[in-house]
Amino acid sequence: MLHIVKAKLDDLQWINSQYEKADFVPSHLDNEEIGIAYFNGQKAGLGRLVKVDENTFEMGGIYTLEDYRGKKIADSIVAFLIKEARKLQIQNVYCIPFEHLKPFYSKHGFQEVVDLAAVPKLVIDKYNWCLEQYDIKTLLMKL
Repeated sequence: MLHIVKAKLDDLQWINSQYEKADFVPSHLDNEEIGIAYFNGQKAGLGRLVKVDENTFEMGGIYTLEDYRGKKIADSIVAFLIKEARKLQIQNVYCIPFEHLKPFYSKHGFQEVVDLAAVPKLVIDKYNWCLEQYDIKTLLMKL
């Protein structure tokens, strides 16, 4: 059975150990909403919404542990985070996925951003960092 819960401070060490494995930026929880997926009672994946400003969050850090891949865990995490963003009445939710993940995020309602003028500087800065950091092409998408 799969369920997603909001992370608590006690989860932070585990969260950051997973993000370290994936070479992702660590979490701090002070400006984030993090969902942890449990599959048959075991931690199986996670993802986060990072607050950019009062109206904007960036979704990222979607990571499924190797033993649980192929079980739709990332789908459930993204759906949970979208639901959390809606509960918080966040107007803008961006994500910066690798290009091959475009169909995955598109099915959740994300669309590729073509006009960067309206995108907050912090999101643009992270997008540019990703373009430089990773060998795989990244996209900027918005819900």
